[in-house]
Amino acid sequence: MVIQMKKLLVFILIISMLSSVTAFADDEEFTSVSDGASMLSEATERYIYTQNKILSDKAGARVIIATATDSGELSITEYADKLYDEMGIGHIGRKNSVFILLCRDENDYCIKVSDGISAALTDSYAQSCLAECMEKDFAKENYDKAVIKTYNRLASWYAKQYDIKLSLTEDMSDYKNMIKTEKERKLLKNVIIISLVVIVVVGGLYALIHFRRKKRMKDLLRKRQERRRRYTLSLRGK
Repeated sequence: MVIQMKKLLVFILIISMLSSVTAFADDEEFTSVSDGASMLSEATERYIYTQNKILSDKAGARVIIATATDSGELSITEYADKLYDEMGIGHIGRKNSVFILLCRDENDYCIKVSDGISAALTDSYAQSCLAECMEKDFAKENYDKAVIKTYNRLASWYAKQYDIKLSLTEDMSDYKNMIKTEKERKLLKNVIIISLVVIVVVGGLYALIHFRRKKRMKDLLRKRQERRRRYTLSLRGK
């Protein structure tokens, strides 16, 4: 009984750990947003991830967003080149992705287009996307809105070029609700797992205590019977 309880406890813990590892592996497998400066909301990140998944599946492309507090001793374009190489963006899919870097403390941003698509998505067009979609909201520190508008403009270009159907929007309410629901489910799942662990541990302790008590009673009964036997033998000897 005790051994079975321990096995069940180990099984529950392993399932919980595997769930976390699987979620982490899925995030690592698909790069969409690297929010190093914590400038973007979860809803914005989820929106970009969702649309990028379609772009990646259909065109091998992504519009990748990164944020940083500053670019250190490098210029923002030099730092963007560094991150671009470190993240392996030039090797993604058909080498036709776009990379946008936002530096919070320097109040600046830049865009880099992969070589595989630079002839079609020209630098002048990319810069115009930033000027028309990023600048106004970025200046007001409304980073989510600035990124979403810029992302939608570039994603629309891909949708037209590759005949892809995307669900582009500036309304993040559905994504906020989605994240809220997922967090509630995760919390419920954690509560259930913890409850099961508590039940298993308490059940295991109860079984152990019951087993020891039962064993002690058996030992007492055996000793009592042994004393009676010895007493009976002593009377017969007299």
